[in-house]
Amino acid sequence: MSEVDRKLTTILATDVVAFTNMMSRDEPGALHALKNCLGQIVDCIREHNGRVFGGAGDSLIAEFSSPSSAVKCAVDFQNKIAARNRDSLKQQRMWFRVGINLGDVMIDGDNLYGEGVNIASRLEELREKHPSLSGLTKRPIMFGRTTNRLHFEEAFEAIGLRS
Repeated sequence: MSEVDRKLTTILATDVVAFTNMMSRDEPGALHALKNCLGQIVDCIREHNGRVFGGAGDSLIAEFSSPSSAVKCAVDFQNKIAARNRDSLKQQRMWFRVGINLGDVMIDGDNLYGEGVNIASRLEELREKHPSLSGLTKRPIMFGRTTNRLHFEEAFEAIGLRS
C-alpha cells in the first residue's frame, strides 16, 4: 500500500436538528427550507475561505485553513439562520448543530478522511436541540486558540468529557 498524503486542517461538520421529524410532517416544506438554509451556509463557508468537501441529506462537512475562520463562519451562519427562523413559520424553522475540530486528515483527491473529520462529526452529534449559538461545539484544545481571541465565549457551552 502506498503512502497517503496528510495535513493538519480545521473541519466543520453541521446538520439539522430533528430533520427526520420535519420531513415526516411536510416533505416538500422541509426540503424547501433545507435548500434555503444550506445555500446560506455554503455562502458563509465560501465567504470565510472554507471549502465544502462532503455531506449527505441535511449535513455538510467543510474544511478551513484556520480554526478562527471556521468559528467565525459557524457564528455567522448561525446568526443568519436565526434571522431566517424569526421570519419563518414555526414548522419551517431549522436549527443546525455544529462541530469544529482541528486535526490530522488524509487527502484523497478533493476529499478528506480520518480522525480529524470523524471527531468534528462526533462533536456535532453531541449537541442537543438548542436554537441559539450554543449549538456550536469544539474541542478544548481549540478554545484558547479561537474563542478568547474572537470574543465568542457566549457561543460555546462546555459539554464535559466524553468517551
